[in-house]
Amino acid sequence: MPLLYNLVLTDTTWHRLQHASFFFTALLFWWSLFYGPARLRGDGVAVGCLFFTSLHSAILGIFLTLARQPWYPQQEELAEFCGLTPLEDQQLAGLVMWVPPGLIYLSFGLFFAARWISHASGGESMEGHHAFVGH
Repeated sequence: MPLLYNLVLTDTTWHRLQHASFFFTALLFWWSLFYGPARLRGDGVAVGCLFFTSLHSAILGIFLTLARQPWYPQQEELAEFCGLTPLEDQQLAGLVMWVPPGLIYLSFGLFFAARWISHASGGESMEGHHAFVGH
């Protein structure tokens, strides 16, 4: 959405609102995995949520990283400020969007999967589970 993207590049208030929306939706996502309705449905739902969330962030990060031309040439001034070309800036942003979150999603996905398997095999009581998530 180039119109909105240009707006956040030129208006500090909109830029801050953009990042606040990222932060609060991330808090809502993680809260739902540990405490919300998804938590009540079990660890399998958490694994699925993490898998599908990792897909969309990874795919976008991969596309940004492997693109042969900048998607947002408006970034030129900010990229130059950091000593990068617009394409290098985009590729770096793609890697940041792809790799660290992917590792976080994988780690928590493995955590929830292990807990799911443990519960399925009768290895841990639900009381221990509730102690972990603060219930």
